[in-house]
Amino acid sequence: MKKLLTILTLSLLALNAFGQRTVRGTVVDYIGDPAIGATIRVKGTTFGTIADVNGNFTLTVPDGDVVLEISLFGLDSRLVKISSSGEVRKSAIVYRPPPPPPRVITNIIGINYDIANSLYGVSFTQSFRGRFGYGLLAQSNFSNDYVLGGSVGINSPFQHSWHFWRIHRLSLNYMYKNLSDNIEFNFQRISIKGYTSLRHRHRHLVRLFVEPTFQTLNDNSNVGLTLGLDRNFRLRNRWVRTVNIGLSAGYFNDYWTYSIGAHFPISRNFGLRLMYDRIDRYDFFNIGLTYRFATIR
Repeated sequence: MKKLLTILTLSLLALNAFGQRTVRGTVVDYIGDPAIGATIRVKGTTFGTIADVNGNFTLTVPDGDVVLEISLFGLDSRLVKISSSGEVRKSAIVYRPPPPPPRVITNIIGINYDIANSLYGVSFTQSFRGRFGYGLLAQSNFSNDYVLGGSVGINSPFQHSWHFWRIHRLSLNYMYKNLSDNIEFNFQRISIKGYTSLRHRHRHLVRLFVEPTFQTLNDNSNVGLTLGLDRNFRLRNRWVRTVNIGLSAGYFNDYWTYSIGAHFPISRNFGLRLMYDRIDRYDFFNIGLTYRFATIR
């Protein structure tokens, strides 16, 4: 965002001889410092000068109404109109930079239940103006079984009308599952996930991700790769108008992992989430409710 010029006209001296007059003034930047080297030019003519080290300038202009165009590299240019009577429309024209955009923090709180393994859970995610975010997850049957997870992600500042295979988000993810009541399952995963999109005019058509992963399953360590995609679909339904569908598959030496999920916004703030995961021969099916709200700081 460009910064603004503040233009203070200190004095005017009108000379009627030869149909010309002299204008004197001072140009400062948006914090009040002299705008050294600012260019002052009569708009539509070749009459012009440059501000000195104190921001002062003296310029001979034609008689009659004139408009001064004042500019400096890196700052927005400004126009000042001077009437034929030698008066400036405003004795002091002061421009202030626009206020910074508000710091919007998006929060999502969720509750869920793993039907396959009888685990109750909660989740929380928070993102700051869509640039940085983190998430936490915990599940338990209040006995021996529990699940812990977390992620930290950051978005790329690049914006393009069309881009493909350009990573615009990276996240570091961790998951630990320890189940012993119904099944003997000990699982740990560390991964880095990179997102890209096929998009047009700032509309996401399909979002893809690639996820190199190191994980252990019942004391067997494996390195593998997971590929996935998700997309929003519009529905002709009175209560649910859109749904987000996600799919992924990964291979880890001697076994596969699969997942399919769906998120249904059911109101402005609430949503329904379904997720099925399969790791080797072990199944996990979560159903949950999410509540989304934003805070401004």
